[in-house]
Amino acid sequence: MKTYKSLIIGLAVLSCFSCSDFLDEVPDNRVEIDNIEKAAQLVGNAYNPAAYLFTDWMSDNAANLQGIGKQPVVNDAFRWGKSNSVAQDSPEFFWNGAYGAIAHANEVLSRIDDLEGDAERKQAVKGEALMARAYNHFLIASLFSKVYNPQTASSDLGIPYVTEPERELLKSYARGTVAETYAKIERDLLQAIPLLNAGYYEGSGKYHFSRKSAWAFASRFYLFMGRFDKVLEYANLLLGDRPDEYVKDLHHIYDIQNGGSNLSQLLNSPDEEANLLLQYKQTVYFYTSRHGYGLSSELNGQIFSQAPYGAADVRRRLFYNIGGGAGVLYPKYEQLFERENLASETGLPTTVQVELRGEEVLFNRMEASLYLWFQAAQAGDEVAAQEYLSSIFSDLNSFFPTRYDLEEGQQADVNWWLVTTALALNIDPQNPTDEELELIYQEAPTMLLRIILDEKRKEFVQEGMRWWDNLRYGMPITHITASGEELVLLSEDPRRVIQIPETAIDLGMTPNPR
Repeated sequence: MKTYKSLIIGLAVLSCFSCSDFLDEVPDNRVEIDNIEKAAQLVGNAYNPAAYLFTDWMSDNAANLQGIGKQPVVNDAFRWGKSNSVAQDSPEFFWNGAYGAIAHANEVLSRIDDLEGDAERKQAVKGEALMARAYNHFLIASLFSKVYNPQTASSDLGIPYVTEPERELLKSYARGTVAETYAKIERDLLQAIPLLNAGYYEGSGKYHFSRKSAWAFASRFYLFMGRFDKVLEYANLLLGDRPDEYVKDLHHIYDIQNGGSNLSQLLNSPDEEANLLLQYKQTVYFYTSRHGYGLSSELNGQIFSQAPYGAADVRRRLFYNIGGGAGVLYPKYEQLFERENLASETGLPTTVQVELRGEEVLFNRMEASLYLWFQAAQAGDEVAAQEYLSSIFSDLNSFFPTRYDLEEGQQADVNWWLVTTALALNIDPQNPTDEELELIYQEAPTMLLRIILDEKRKEFVQEGMRWWDNLRYGMPITHITASGEELVLLSEDPRRVIQIPETAIDLGMTPNPR
């Protein structure tokens, strides 16, 4: 098993670089955790300040923005190339931020059981630290290791799963396999959920893991593993039979927004029930007009070209044309600035990002239900198959009215599904031949999956989520550079796994194949 040394040397403020002469002193700025309150404050730092929005430039949601200068970090991502940058929105910036957050979680976990005080509060802090550790490791694995595949997970390179504070300068870590990594994530996840208690975070609860956001993460985690029954288990814990409670009413939001000036605040509000986990992120993503690659006007039109019953899409009521119309920016992010200190004029561009929200859980449930429907139908279980299919249409009918200007009676049902399939096949749905009817039924399951993924793509446009669907389904991606060079990323291309940082390779970590 390959190992490498000192994964987060110099990255985590908690790392202890001591020698024998100073063992009785705290040799860095590490907080001495001697009570529950300090532990609770420290676990608030177990969240990555770096955003994964760079994945948007890697996905099929990115194109050349003609006439706009190309930033190196964006250019590297668009070309799926190796990046040596440690700047905001680079893979290494994300890697360092994630392992730094994990270091904070581990410091809390190493002390929490020995602290005196309210036992329930201790358990809540412990649960948050475990959940943060699981979530951060999952995000690292989803970007720097191969997608989970049960046939190859036991041999695919995983990531180091760090569970103890780093006390040694040259401590070695095992990278392990994808299977081992996911097993450790699941262990922390399952241990954390019953311990979480959002009641201790009055006024800031949406910035901490709660059971609701943990259920949302669990639904994503098991979707990546293809364990669809577990996806439904956790999605149902959140959504139940009232999923509309966790879907933003965009008709209302767009009606009350003030010319776009406060739209991002409304979309990212902690008062919005659909927003389950909010985080401050150090990112310049919202400076789209400076990037050179991103969502072009043409690509934006293609993504939103299809709609149920041809209805108008509420999400397209407001977006900004950038670069003289070359690109598009949806006002999802409030531009903030994090100063180095109260007296400083320097700092980092920052925003609030919704990392987990109810709409994703709804899509996770629909996708899982589709596969379970197909399995039940193949097994001849008509009752179960009908239940899964009905669940999908029910969820679509919770979502569609909040995103489209539908007329009365327009809804997702079997007839709409088959008509949509026929039209996609250029078949007259009113008078198909027997051969065409057979083709419609044959292609209908794939069409339903496409509808789910296409709606998810629209919903999370410019939020960095599309890359994971590109990965999970091995979607080929074509990028055309500013010079006209055609770049193609096929399903088995090793560049679909981001290369680990050079600093980690220099310390002995096995790089991802190229």
